[in-house]
Amino acid sequence: MNKEREQIVSRNSRTAWTIDEIRVVEQYYGTLSVAEIGKLLGRTRSSVRSMANRLKCCAEYDLWSDAEVDILRTHYAAGTDMGTLLAMLPRRTKAGIRSKVDTLGIIRRRWREDENRILRKYYLLEGIAAAVRLPGRTASAIRNQAYALGLYRPRGIKWSEEEWVLLEKNQHLDLSELHKLFPGRSSQAVCHARIRLKQSQGKD
Repeated sequence: MNKEREQIVSRNSRTAWTIDEIRVVEQYYGTLSVAEIGKLLGRTRSSVRSMANRLKCCAEYDLWSDAEVDILRTHYAAGTDMGTLLAMLPRRTKAGIRSKVDTLGIIRRRWREDENRILRKYYLLEGIAAAVRLPGRTASAIRNQAYALGLYRPRGIKWSEEEWVLLEKNQHLDLSELHKLFPGRSSQAVCHARIRLKQSQGKD
């Protein structure tokens, strides 16, 4: 079955390129992946790349900067979702990203069970701040994995009267110390609450 597929994909690999095939490469190179163009034309990936280089098509678009490659090596490998990657790489398409990742041999890191345990233990309490406990994982990757594990952080939970009283009594503490008094709140939530408290006190 695989041999038959390879024969179909590379059915034109030993034949001269036609004008129509060249036009396809000129039109789609940089938009479709090399593999997709090769499948469309019945050419191998190396053959498509070779023709694209000869035509110098989409040279400016296809040339990946070091910064873009670093984004792939850091964020794709860490599990960042495609939507976020596209936002970080506005000149690129899904197909282009997949093609470059394939060329570079970048592999997404699978989530280990010890990492999942950390997420289950801390994500609901700390949210994205739990990233400090998961070196090498991006915020986007953490959100995706938390969602996959069924961890949903409730938003907009009002502070209780007891919490406001505790906050008012201890607002002079450093944020790290103050946060310890509110294990069910993220450090960001505590920081924002303290700001709101000071603003309300200033109005009195």
